[in-house]
Amino acid sequence: FPGTTIEFIPGVAPFTEEAGRLMVAMSAAANRPLNWNVLPVYGTNREMNEQQLATSNLAAEQNAKVLALTLPDSIRVRLTFKSGFVLDMLPGWAKVMTLNDDDKLALLRDPQKRAELNAMAQAATGTTRSTANWSTYLLMETFAPENKRFQGRTVGDNREAGSRVHHSPGCRNG
Repeated sequence: FPGTTIEFIPGVAPFTEEAGRLMVAMSAAANRPLNWNVLPVYGTNREMNEQQLATSNLAAEQNAKVLALTLPDSIRVRLTFKSGFVLDMLPGWAKVMTLNDDDKLALLRDPQKRAELNAMAQAATGTTRSTANWSTYLLMETFAPENKRFQGRTVGDNREAGSRVHHSPGCRNG
């Protein structure tokens, strides 16, 4: 319909050439512009950005229109074991992130199961690999009073100090 657009989420950057061709084909078939979500722009990923933006040139050659959506700010992701968003992309983690809270906490309390989850996460490739860089995670919010001392610190800081995060029944995300 006139005035409408199509949106496509090609997955975690960088997207594949196949995804780029699909976006072009969708735009051409619908005779509508297609926005893809999202182009992460940093000082260190120029080559990837240029490769992805080349999809717009390919679209123009085929009488289609493909546009990148981006944020005028750094991308920050709030991760929580409660929803599992983004964590569910790690190898072997999708099913775990669908468990109820009690089952997730039981799994995370078990050192052997936690080590198995970590091993699967460390096997991730591409940009998903950085998701499992646990030591850089900043603990922005805690819910159990005994965990307030960890708030504002990275997981790496807490490990170096030999700290242990305590879990209470109402605890969400440590």
